[in-house]
Amino acid sequence: MIEDSYSRFATNDDPENLPTWFAEDEARAWIPNINLTKEEINVEKEAIKAYNNRPSKKVEEAKGRKRKRLAKAMEKIKKKANVIADQDLNEASKMR
Repeated sequence: MIEDSYSRFATNDDPENLPTWFAEDEARAWIPNINLTKEEINVEKEAIKAYNNRPSKKVEEAKGRKRKRLAKAMEKIKKKANVIADQDLNEASKMR
């Protein structure tokens, strides 16, 4: 649909001032596709909606950094918990 919207009629050029080779090329190449069905239009609209609904690259990168920080913090906590679990203390102080 987008490619069909570009034509010699898209600008205000006077056809008399254009070179002949350009006018011949436009006459040969420009074939409008106006036989679109509602299903085809709906498919295009859904594709555009899906493209617009995806998160941006910056948002994905920020979420990745957040997950990485969380994983690093969890690893730190697990190391501390393993050290405490290996010590010879009573259960109450280990739970604390």
